[in-house]
Amino acid sequence: MSEEHNIDVPRNWTVERYEKTGHGKLIARFRCPPTGWELNIIPYKNYELPGFTNCHRITLTKDDSVEIVAEGPEVEHADHAETVAIETMGTN
Repeated sequence: MSEEHNIDVPRNWTVERYEKTGHGKLIARFRCPPTGWELNIIPYKNYELPGFTNCHRITLTKDDSVEIVAEGPEVEHADHAETVAIETMGTN
């Protein structure tokens, strides 16, 4: 279930799910109804990095294809993953 969120998304995009879980993880789904595009943020644990680092994967599904926008340590923190997602929505 989505929690209350205070996030401004670009025009035509809606927040379908937004949930900050423990340890700075973010699970989110954004949709652009006019185009049918979907942007997802999914957390995962990276066992290849020291300390089993928490990471996020941001994917953009459009026109029957899935593009990985960012993943791994570059979007380790939930706030940074959210920022990258908003920037991606603004340019697509």
